[in-house]
Amino acid sequence: FFFLMIRRPPRSTQSRSSAASDVYKRQAEYMGFSFTADGSTLLGYTTEGYYEVNLDTKAIREFKLEGILAFLVSPKGNFVQFLTKVDKDVHLITIVRRSDLATVKVYEMRKFRKDLWPAIRFAPDDRHCFKASNQKEVEVIETTEWRKISSAQFEILDVFSVAASAAATYVACAEVQNINRKNRGRVSFFRSDDFTTPFFTSDIDKAHEINFFWSPDGQCCLIWAQTLHDETGKSYYGEHSMYFFNAETKFFGKVPKFNGPIHDICWNPDSQNFIMISGFMPAGCILFDREINAIFEFGKLYVNTIRWSPLGRFVLLGGFGNLSGNIQVWDTFTRTKVGECRALSAIKCEWAPDGRKFYTAIVNPRLRVDNHYRIFKYDGEQLNMVDLKHTELYEVAWRPGKFEDRPPSPRKVSEASEKAEEGKAKAKPKRILNLRETEDF
Repeated sequence: FFFLMIRRPPRSTQSRSSAASDVYKRQAEYMGFSFTADGSTLLGYTTEGYYEVNLDTKAIREFKLEGILAFLVSPKGNFVQFLTKVDKDVHLITIVRRSDLATVKVYEMRKFRKDLWPAIRFAPDDRHCFKASNQKEVEVIETTEWRKISSAQFEILDVFSVAASAAATYVACAEVQNINRKNRGRVSFFRSDDFTTPFFTSDIDKAHEINFFWSPDGQCCLIWAQTLHDETGKSYYGEHSMYFFNAETKFFGKVPKFNGPIHDICWNPDSQNFIMISGFMPAGCILFDREINAIFEFGKLYVNTIRWSPLGRFVLLGGFGNLSGNIQVWDTFTRTKVGECRALSAIKCEWAPDGRKFYTAIVNPRLRVDNHYRIFKYDGEQLNMVDLKHTELYEVAWRPGKFEDRPPSPRKVSEASEKAEEGKAKAKPKRILNLRETEDF
């Protein structure tokens, strides 16, 4: 099931004398939408407030709140938090209980940064949440009475992230400091049931910025560290490094990469491995296991984006942004390429919940012209294309759903034989991480 949002009437009707323009002025301006995890409810906000639409009964609920910049629903769907702006230095975080759309808490945040959104990070069970205070402290808040029950102190907190495994809820925190004109980072990992003291800490050299990427099972974390400048002068994009941490075993190590920047990383939905694209173009695309061993090389490609299908079988490797829009789709079970296509200037690309189709889209405000979306099959066949060049497309999204994995559909005998022979050659690459092209071996 597919949803799209268009915010503007046709450009030809936007004159002040136009009846369509007059109608548009009287309507609330739609800003964004999303779905609940089960796909039963459409959530969105306008210039006038927040709304929920039950897609089965068509019932609509509304919460009046002007000036919403963003919103996010908690993992279990019990709460929704809103970001609103008071002035250039002050933002408000409003927490609303979804059962009755009642405000339960409002926090004031000064010097808000976009990379700190969402400001409130909920535990997967919604019973606790975590909030950063003035870059010095992370508070643990119990959500029944919304009271602080614990906290951890930092010199300068840069970013934090929350994940949960079967064993515990983990919180990863990063600090970046300038010592002797060199930026160094420190990452600390906490358990929510013992939050005052980290159970693991490690220093990271050369870090102006640190980001965390948890595995879906909440056990392992990839740590992406970046600097603003490359001291060697080889890269315009600064120096990049990737680290791996297993919260259960406390294994910490550096992920090997090709010389040059890191472009993207993505976890397999089953959490057993991940893909990283690194190096100067054409960049190297490598599949790693949970012990950071390189187990397969997709090749040197002009790609910078990874999208793993929800069921884990197919992975999309795309070259977007300043690249030509070439897309390859691989079957990770057989490690063979199953499809290719091209989506020039695409800004968004996401798999459908069934893992058999994906869309690419050009949306506003990143590009204000040639807005459209395309739907492709996993083998690269274009199924549909909707051209919206006479209006402005702002968002495209799949409605969530539950599906079972299916292997690629049978092809003609001759084509299948040809693909099989090609796949055998690529399933056993001659090299993985050529030592002359890497910086970490």
